[in-house]
Amino acid sequence: MIKAGIIGGAGYTAGELIRLLINHPEVEIKFVNSSSNAGNKITDVHEGLYGETDLVFTDELPLDEIDVLFFCTAHGDTKKFMDSHNVPEDLKIIDLSMDYRIKSNDHDFIYGLPELNRRAICHSKHVANPGCFATCIQLGLLPLAKHLLLNEDVMVNAITGSTAPFIVIETDILFKGIPSNKTFIFSIEQIDTPALPTSPTTRSLSASYPR
Repeated sequence: MIKAGIIGGAGYTAGELIRLLINHPEVEIKFVNSSSNAGNKITDVHEGLYGETDLVFTDELPLDEIDVLFFCTAHGDTKKFMDSHNVPEDLKIIDLSMDYRIKSNDHDFIYGLPELNRRAICHSKHVANPGCFATCIQLGLLPLAKHLLLNEDVMVNAITGSTAPFIVIETDILFKGIPSNKTFIFSIEQIDTPALPTSPTTRSLSASYPR
């Protein structure tokens, strides 16, 4: 049985993750951390899980009791945590934020798109979960790239809402405050395969936010 912990348990991303894990026959959730909801039932926040779990939020971090730690935190918080805490060396970490999606000599996180990096993910201790835009674009274009069918620029019009992974309303995810986020483009450009289009193609990608 794989023992899992979750940090940032009150957000929408965590709610979906909890639903997946409590229905996984080989996973046991040991804790769901949320400092603002400590002591409250998971279902007080994630109402769709009523009848599925009796778990309670905690502000504790018993990292020595788990095999894998999921970060469902706001962008930037995972890196702050990793820099300020003594994380067990053998602990598997899966980060759902964008902190480690871009390949760098400063970390050893693997880009966690299983259709592309399945073998590397299986053998890595640190996995960075891809973002929504990068995932939908890559899953659509990678089969074409594999068969060398991308011979010119591709225009991708991707549309999103503004909930992001959070429950609490933040000014930077309101319509007027949504920034131009180029992380998903960098995520695509870093893929190391000669079959993928070159930079002129990736520069033609765009994201649209409903107004």
